[in-house]
Amino acid sequence: MSRPISDTTKQTFDRMRFRHDWRNYQMRILSEMETHLDDDKLHVVAAPGAGKTVLGLEIIRKLGRRTLVLAPSLLVRDQWITRLRDDFLDGELPDWISTDPEADVPLRFSTYQNIHQNRTRTLPPFDLICLDEAHHLRRAWWQTLIRLQETHKPVTLSLTATPPYDSEGWEWDNYNALCGPVDAEISVPELVLTGDLCPHQDLVFAARTTDRQT
Repeated sequence: MSRPISDTTKQTFDRMRFRHDWRNYQMRILSEMETHLDDDKLHVVAAPGAGKTVLGLEIIRKLGRRTLVLAPSLLVRDQWITRLRDDFLDGELPDWISTDPEADVPLRFSTYQNIHQNRTRTLPPFDLICLDEAHHLRRAWWQTLIRLQETHKPVTLSLTATPPYDSEGWEWDNYNALCGPVDAEISVPELVLTGDLCPHQDLVFAARTTDRQT
């Protein structure tokens, strides 16, 4: 990854500081991230409860590049902003953060729908795009994001808990072209081992249906 970093932008992101202690599996991902960026793509699979959002924010901070964060819904987008405000910025949002994808600021948050429905050629430049819940990106949104990659040539950070392994072959090819191969993973057993997830077992019970039910 040889793309130059603006000193001003890097200084802006240096104002972010995580207010809590990192978990061991989060520290592992952060310490290894630079080794996965030769193709300008970092694809992280993190089980539910692994702190995927704060992990993504710390990766954004460490890379220090003009960033566009995309989420599948307004609710998820706002969760990113809440985590940023409360866990990295002492409860306040500065003017270098925006929910307008066309704002010329270092850090923008938006949704896939918003980008898909609006002109992508008018977006101010960005050097890092973060794709949250990336498993959604196999069909229509995929085409829009590929165009963004071709136009802006950003580093791509893809985050998901559930890669679409069960998708059709052509959908997996789309996903892999956009996100690249999986670089790092935080598994459910890791969360159970550290006490961050309760031990559990998935059970399936088969029952006969009655005549009325059929």
